[in-house]
Amino acid sequence: SSIGFRTAITEAVEAIESAKTEARCVPNGVGLVKLFGKDCGFIAAKASLASGFVDLCLIPEVPIRLTGKNGVLQHIVKRIRNNGHAVIVVSSGARPLESETDAHLFECKEVDEEDQSNCIGQWLKETIVDYCGELEEPLKANVKYIDPSYMIRSVEATASDSLYSLLLAQNSVHGAMAGVTGFTVGRVNNRTCYIPITSITKHSPCHVNPKGSLFEQVLIATGQPHDIPTI
Repeated sequence: SSIGFRTAITEAVEAIESAKTEARCVPNGVGLVKLFGKDCGFIAAKASLASGFVDLCLIPEVPIRLTGKNGVLQHIVKRIRNNGHAVIVVSSGARPLESETDAHLFECKEVDEEDQSNCIGQWLKETIVDYCGELEEPLKANVKYIDPSYMIRSVEATASDSLYSLLLAQNSVHGAMAGVTGFTVGRVNNRTCYIPITSITKHSPCHVNPKGSLFEQVLIATGQPHDIPTI
């Protein structure tokens, strides 16, 4: 993992816990947390697993299916009716399916790409409220939306990340003093290694594999519906 990842997960879990508390304190409560993840959903996925009580995790690598057999809106309603509340985590880069059925529901007035990332949480909140209100047996969803972006950015590093930073910094100096150039330092198979910068940038950014073990764990933990046939 990169520097600060563990710190980000730790702070994100606190935001999710706050969302759960808010959701449980009102009738038909929905705690909605938007986390970093414009291009990938690692923070959302791992924070959801670490918290242990997320009902739905939405990431950029898996388009959001709102309705139909594997629609997330029905899943949310089911959790509200069964448990009295639901907790949702969404990455800032998550998007609905580009289909005639769902695409028109995603309406953001912002043109800038950065603003587009910021509106997914508010859009999802409004979509949930509207959907629940239009059911045959209407449900008044109380959505509590939390965006902890700057809290996560500004929080002090955990002891684990501080030690990791020290390890990488010391080995960077050792490499430079030895005459090595064009490299970065990282942990590979529990060993500190010098890695060519080109090898890092070539595969950047990394993405969550929708058919991999991480997202499979998320699906098992949340019980959310999916359209991935191999899982």
